Amino acid sequence: AIASALLAATAPAAKADIISISAAGLIQQNPCEQSNCNGELDHGVMVSKAAARYFAAVDFPVNGNKVCSLSLIYQDINNNDTMLVRLLRKSFAAGGDPFADPAVVASVGSGPGVIPTIRKATVRPPSPPTINDTSGAYFIEVEVPTINLNILGVQIDHRPVCP
Repeated sequence: AIASALLAATAPAAKADIISISAAGLIQQNPCEQSNCNGELDHGVMVSKAAARYFAAVDFPVNGNKVCSLSLIYQDINNNDTMLVRLLRKSFAAGGDPFADPAVVASVGSGPGVIPTIRKATVRPPSPPTINDTSGAYFIEVEVPTINLNILGVQIDHRPVCP
């Protein structure tokens, strides 16, 4: 009994795993010519030139973990519009509708105010969803409604138990 109590006391705490997706890894899916795409990467920042939607695949290394938080790292020099990032899960259920909407796992938007420095908006789901990639896949969608909303990246905190 003493040995098991000692072992439990020295067991490591649940480790946070952060998936970081750089703006350089985002892919614009709406059609555009190379010369007039809606975003331009500048020093690792996706600088918006017009409204656009960007996507990135998310490969969780551990099935069964919880999504503890989703964060958008950005620069906002436009007080009127909100940039939105969503973590989505597309089901691969055999016999299902291939064009059914993906499920929104978590979403977070940019905050109000014009602040020319790096900002971070984070959402912590009240009931953290469990990652299940055995019959589906996860991806990020970033909606940029206009210019002056610049993306640095997205972070997803996942772990066995959320704090």
